Amino acid sequence: MAAPMLEMDDDGVMAEINMTPLVDVMLVLLIIFMITMPVITRQIDVTLPASTSAEPATEQQAYLVQVRADGQWTLDGAAVTPVLLAQQLADAVSDAPDTRVHLAGDTAVDYGEMMRVMDVLRGAGVTNLGFVTDAVNG
Repeated sequence: MAAPMLEMDDDGVMAEINMTPLVDVMLVLLIIFMITMPVITRQIDVTLPASTSAEPATEQQAYLVQVRADGQWTLDGAAVTPVLLAQQLADAVSDAPDTRVHLAGDTAVDYGEMMRVMDVLRGAGVTNLGFVTDAVNG
């Protein structure tokens, strides 16, 4: 049996597509996918802790302590002295140890004043402190 002859146009151009490069590319892609699929589908076993409550914990309100440019301290909008602030927050922390406090200061407030407020908060037992980055308009 003789090999079939390739058909040629009048210009001498082959009319059939050479499939060898296509098959080579497809085999390389197949090998790449065969190598990468086990890596992609690998699973990591994680032991998650069991929940003891059926409903999510409620979000507690955070106290807002503001220090204004004139040196006035406020707790949730009400003016307070350092002693009164410490007493009120100490009472709140004794009831709920994870009480959140947000501290906001005007841009004109001295760094030392902010450190003084943080010392009062630490003395009251506040351990969950966040900083508000927006300036308080005095």
